[in-house]
Amino acid sequence: MLLTGCGKGFKKDSSSLETTRPEISPDLYSINQDYLIKLNQYRNRRGLRPLVYNSSIEEEALKHSRSMALHTTTFGHIGFSRRCKRIQAKLGPISGCGEVIAMGQKTAELALKSWLNSDGHRQEIENPDYTHTAIALYRSQNGTPYWTQIFIDK
Repeated sequence: MLLTGCGKGFKKDSSSLETTRPEISPDLYSINQDYLIKLNQYRNRRGLRPLVYNSSIEEEALKHSRSMALHTTTFGHIGFSRRCKRIQAKLGPISGCGEVIAMGQKTAELALKSWLNSDGHRQEIENPDYTHTAIALYRSQNGTPYWTQIFIDK
């Protein structure tokens, strides 16, 4: 079963942003870098600016993917506004925040493909205001992949 979801956060002021990488799994960092290339190629073909990876966004995306995979929260966007607020607490004011989720896609490329086949998800990915992003994967006990991608406008 392949599921996807999307959510929009809040609008605030913008400021500076740090894009350093903390201690995150080398595999997840590699997934992010490979995914970002594909995502930005897609955005470039549509005349949109490239998105920049941010590790603080990845940390929040990973927490949500893990919560869904461990069934401590349902598959969906519960807690989305809190994720955006935690990102803002780390990075300073942000102007916007968005999220897409997926379950079951074996690779980030397949998750991207399913998001692009959904109008609401594609609108998040094509949002011209977004500047930074990260994607996270966490597998459930039975191996089902749970994906979360968060976007911000900084």
